Amino acid sequence: MGGKGSFFILLIIVAVLTLALAVLAGYLFFVAGSPNAVTEVSAKETTVRPSDENLGVYKLYESKEYFNLKNEDESKIAVIRVNVQLVYYKKVKGIKDVAKKIETYDGQLKEIVGTYFQSLTLEEVKKPETKEKAKTDLAKRMNELLTASEKEKRDIIYTINFDDWFYQ
Repeated sequence: MGGKGSFFILLIIVAVLTLALAVLAGYLFFVAGSPNAVTEVSAKETTVRPSDENLGVYKLYESKEYFNLKNEDESKIAVIRVNVQLVYYKKVKGIKDVAKKIETYDGQLKEIVGTYFQSLTLEEVKKPETKEKAKTDLAKRMNELLTASEKEKRDIIYTINFDDWFYQ
């Protein structure tokens, strides 16, 4: 009789463990969601905007600036008019005065912008995605310039705003 009692106890334990495993598997498939949902959440977390207190704005030009575009047709002149605002981190580790550093490199930052637009054609500028690409490309180039002499290469320019973007 002792053998039958321990057999039933073992059978009950195995049944409970099997049921627990089935519940966990069901939770993973139905409740936890797909792996795509996890990547969407992590992508949203990486695009958190810093607070306004930590950001400063620097107008690169006093007024709207005109740049010649690369022109394939010599009979027509292609230009773009932009107004560039740099949104930068006010405090960056290793830099005492970020605003002063940006002012020091003002001429070189303007040169980066001018050279960038000289390499674009009118057809490229007409595409809506070009504005976003210009923001990221210019911010990357400006950060490379501003952090070239720094030990730690932390971004200074957060983003670039074009409050005017007119081409013809």
